[in-house]
Amino acid sequence: MSEIHRTFETSEPVLVAATRDRVVSLYREGHHVYQSASIGPSARLFGQARELAESIDDRAMAMCARFWEGAALHGIGRLHQALATFAQAAASGERQQGDQWPYMALTRYVLIAVELPVSLEVIERALGEAWQRYAENGSGNRRSRLLLVRARLAMARGRHREALADAQEGLERRRREPLGFSFSTHVRTLVDICLRLGDLELARRYIEEWESLDTGYPGTKRICLAAARSMILRRERRIDEALDWARRAEHEGRITDDLPSRFWVLKALIRALLCTDDPRLARGPLLDLLRLRNSAVGDIRYETRLLLADYHLANARRLAGLPPVDLELVGEVERPGSRASNETVLQQLHCARRLYGLALRTGRAIDRLLTCEVRTREVEQRLRLAGVIASATVSGEGAV
Repeated sequence: MSEIHRTFETSEPVLVAATRDRVVSLYREGHHVYQSASIGPSARLFGQARELAESIDDRAMAMCARFWEGAALHGIGRLHQALATFAQAAASGERQQGDQWPYMALTRYVLIAVELPVSLEVIERALGEAWQRYAENGSGNRRSRLLLVRARLAMARGRHREALADAQEGLERRRREPLGFSFSTHVRTLVDICLRLGDLELARRYIEEWESLDTGYPGTKRICLAAARSMILRRERRIDEALDWARRAEHEGRITDDLPSRFWVLKALIRALLCTDDPRLARGPLLDLLRLRNSAVGDIRYETRLLLADYHLANARRLAGLPPVDLELVGEVERPGSRASNETVLQQLHCARRLYGLALRTGRAIDRLLTCEVRTREVEQRLRLAGVIASATVSGEGAV
């Protein structure tokens, strides 16, 4: 027996060292894959690294791997699994390497709460506790992530001026703070806010800065930059150029399984195609988008339904003799011409109204949680537009 015990005592340090080497190898491989925009495989690699680190009680390495496992799960849209992963990391009292991992995990946790979303009361309480813990009572270098999350919450509630101020301060602090979200995450948020505000000049300035920054994740950056350019060009009614950039983004975007990037790219392409003379061309990308209709991200569920409805409304407009418009911008209500039969136009309008009903149900549920009416008003405006076209089609009125 004594010889057996001596054998284990001798071999244990060797096994621990070998396991630690394997942890480091898996962690590095996970980062290499994550950088290449293959988020799903990186989640598995980080998870394996975490489990092995836990098996040898390497708490610092386990915490690090746990954060990146959660980040990868978040990226591919498995939000509830990511929440569970981040909750354990955020609640940890581990102080090895400082408290950077709990801080980074907690800010991701609150961001996911915004994306689901959960109720505004829960989000604001969690964000307030994080702000007090890290921005007021902690290190002075702990605000950029919190500001970005606060900006995303304001965006989700339609408070875009508030969102812009927080996002701008968040980016400025990110230049000085070592623990922020990626620069691409900050700048993409700012571009999105500027587009919602209609400030295309400011959006272009941020895109130019985005191009010049060493942001990491070059594949994702290239894809999202192309989509952002398409969105700006579409707002400027340069539809052919917008379509070229959107197609480039969609082609290159096939390499990634990062959910926000994939959705952004498909949305840019579909919106550009709906502004052409033949919106039926959007059918292919819409079929791809349908795979995301049950996403855990509330606004992806909502916008998928809205885009499907907009597709049918755009086709109804085409059949009714109306010119293509950007339905995100249209404000005036136009009456149809007389190019198509009433039945054909009404069939498309029926499909549009049914899908707007689904979008309205999803949007209202999100609005109630966030105590706003952003999505409800957006769908109701589309329904009014569809109603005017339907009334004019039934009565046989021509274009005005």
